[in-house]
Amino acid sequence: MIIRVYEDGVTENKEQEFFLKLVQRGEAVNLMLVDKKGKQIENTILLQIKPNMTLYRYTCINNRLELPLDERNRLKEEHSAY
Repeated sequence: MIIRVYEDGVTENKEQEFFLKLVQRGEAVNLMLVDKKGKQIENTILLQIKPNMTLYRYTCINNRLELPLDERNRLKEEHSAY
C-alpha cells in the first residue's frame, strides 16, 4: 500500500494507492483517504482539525486497508519522545 498527498490528475500505478486529502467541513478540516480520482474511500475520514486546533480521531476507520488502528478502529496515536 502507498499513501500520498492528493493532487488533481490521474496517477498510474499497479499497486493499491491511496491519497491524503484535506476537506473543509464547516469551520473544521477533515483529513481523509481518497483514490487516484479524488473520490473518498469508504470509512476513511482519519481525523478532524477543529477551529481551536484540537484534533479529533474518527472511530470505525475501514480496517480492510491494514492501517495501524487501535481497539476503536481509530488511527494509532504515537507520542513524541521530546
